[in-house]
Amino acid sequence: MSAFVVAVGASGPMAERRVAAAVALLREQPALAVLGVSDGYGNPAVGGVTLDRFVNACLVVETALAPRALLEALRGVEARLGRVRGPKDGARALDLDLVLGLALVAPVVDPDVPHPRALARDFVVLPALQALARAGLPAPAPLVEAGRRLSFGARLLPVALEPS
Repeated sequence: MSAFVVAVGASGPMAERRVAAAVALLREQPALAVLGVSDGYGNPAVGGVTLDRFVNACLVVETALAPRALLEALRGVEARLGRVRGPKDGARALDLDLVLGLALVAPVVDPDVPHPRALARDFVVLPALQALARAGLPAPAPLVEAGRRLSFGARLLPVALEPS
């Protein structure tokens, strides 16, 4: 069994509800054990494709699935909740990303683990640190360093995740 950090994000007026629904569906996956879940955080969009605000959270999951199989399971949850793939960094009903593999001794290429942009995004780093703490697991040094480097300030606002 390996532990992974999964980022959950959604945009638009029902973002909190979709993030909460994704967390609930991930808890129901027979191949996954959810060990910790962060709070939800609202933040402005990144990349300029949409003006819709995003809501983000992270989970720590334990699984026997390999990274590619785990990503496929995450995409299945996205599809169940209405995700249609569109432009990069655009508005989306839901986005599930495989961020970190805690037991990986070397990066994985397909899919990219660790996620190539995760450590530069405060809306991933803060929830990932929080989910790991709630799971009782130590955060990897690069994640801790990213947390020290990033300014969380007023950009990330805690939001209540609405039950589905």
